[in-house]
Amino acid sequence: MLRIEPLSSVPGQRSGAHDTLLAPKQDVFLDIVDSYAQHPHVKAHTIFQDYLQAPKQLGAIDTGSILFYTALSRAVGQDVRMPRNVRIDAYEYHSSMLWESAFIESLTSHNHPDTAMARIELVDAGSESLKHAASLLRHDDMERTQRLLIKNLFTQPMRDVVCGEVTDATRDELLLSIRDARSQLKFIPNPSDRNGVLGELLTLEAYWSDYQGQGSKVALPATVRGGHGGFHPDQTHDIDIIKQRHDDSWTVLTPVEVKNQPITEEIRKRYTQSHLANIVLNGTVIINGDHRQAAV
Repeated sequence: MLRIEPLSSVPGQRSGAHDTLLAPKQDVFLDIVDSYAQHPHVKAHTIFQDYLQAPKQLGAIDTGSILFYTALSRAVGQDVRMPRNVRIDAYEYHSSMLWESAFIESLTSHNHPDTAMARIELVDAGSESLKHAASLLRHDDMERTQRLLIKNLFTQPMRDVVCGEVTDATRDELLLSIRDARSQLKFIPNPSDRNGVLGELLTLEAYWSDYQGQGSKVALPATVRGGHGGFHPDQTHDIDIIKQRHDDSWTVLTPVEVKNQPITEEIRKRYTQSHLANIVLNGTVIINGDHRQAAV
């Protein structure tokens, strides 16, 4: 039987949506998970197909949909009857949805202080789900393990984002962590996979090196939905970009797709909704969006 374990609570004002995200009622999802558990070859993208088909822009998803799929991903991840790879995916989906939900709440509440602790709790719960995913992976796939660990480096930046102020201390700590993460890529055996992760790290590092407080761009690893190429391939991207207005609210800018190869016409025609980051031989990151103007 499906078993849902309650997460620890943090004092502060919460909404019914917040409680649904962190502690869904097990009977709502028992039949759904039961039906999938009977199929050993089920894939996560089948279970979460509707979520993946939503627009890929950060925050551009129906609130009811993300509430439902956040709770479902938690239930799937915790059910030991599900295939291990599906549980890993589900925990990563869960983390991504929690972080996006916290961001959406920061937008709709205009970073209201009364709900700040609730938003932080969503971010922290997402971090725990990333740890669960990495633990289940057991280093069987070093590229994915590193990607999960890299995503978790952004826990404090996300906490700052949903509270409306990214501090210099957070920026400095993150840059050190990114540079340390680059040194861990040696454990990824496939050179192509290793270079792919490196390119994304270099791009994230470039944005954060330029961060000077309010008005600067903030770069975050894309949501699972944003990075999934199965639906809306023209919207697929690796990195979400947001910027803080003078009233402390956030605006979502054009995301970035990272390529470690020359930008061909074929690439330009596919990624019409993203800027393209090209990593040249010396590690310099070149961002270009001219192809988007031609595609409009």
